[in-house]
Amino acid sequence: MAIYYYCSRIMPNTKCWDGLKKLLNNDLEGKRRKITFISGSIGDKSKSKSYRNGASKNLAELGIDIKDFTLLYKNYKEVNQKGEVNYSSDDMAEQIYESDIVYLLGGDPHDQTSYLKDNNLDIVLSSFKGIIIGASSGSMTMSKNVIVPPCGDKYPTQDIRDGIGLTELSIFPHLDYHLNQESITTKDGLITLSDLLKISKQIDILGLTNESIIRYSNNEIYLMGETPFLLSNGEINETNLVKEKIDNTNVKKLVLAKK
Repeated sequence: MAIYYYCSRIMPNTKCWDGLKKLLNNDLEGKRRKITFISGSIGDKSKSKSYRNGASKNLAELGIDIKDFTLLYKNYKEVNQKGEVNYSSDDMAEQIYESDIVYLLGGDPHDQTSYLKDNNLDIVLSSFKGIIIGASSGSMTMSKNVIVPPCGDKYPTQDIRDGIGLTELSIFPHLDYHLNQESITTKDGLITLSDLLKISKQIDILGLTNESIIRYSNNEIYLMGETPFLLSNGEINETNLVKEKIDNTNVKKLVLAKK
């Protein structure tokens, strides 16, 4: 059974940190702790390694003893045309199947999603039985829909595509909502809440704050940290929580509710 973690970020001293530390170590009990990192900055070695180093550091702080790791960041078809040797699709699939954790790093969700699909790794991940973590854009890649509203020069108009669809959720990270807040600042530019609400008339969007992490397993949604909120039918909807325990760790089961 696969276990999926959706998050905006994994950082110490956040509200979700203690719960994540307990659950992730429980989920890894008895495993070898081999990790495959998949970049969100395809083709950019420096940026890919930087994101991987940050993720590795945070995993170590969570008590995850990484025994072995692989970083996938190149388009092997382009690299091979230059006469260099790199992983084939089968090689990459083998790396994933041998892993205990697959970590989808931040970056550009459309590039990351295309990379996975071009190398048939979306199919590999859908049958993978370990733990998959999606941070920032990685959480969008895992989703049913990758939703990018108008945002700066890179995305002057909305760009919505299919994700790899590991679950039916469509996640939008870094969405810290406050009353009367009209825009959200991202590294690519400003996103207006009104644009997201327009999109929500066709697609339900689950907004994760920087302080919330979702653990999805066996069609059950569990929450650590702050409560996410649901954008649906052009409105901001509440999410209901039910207190539960997983392996003696307090969690909240998330029940999506619409007005």
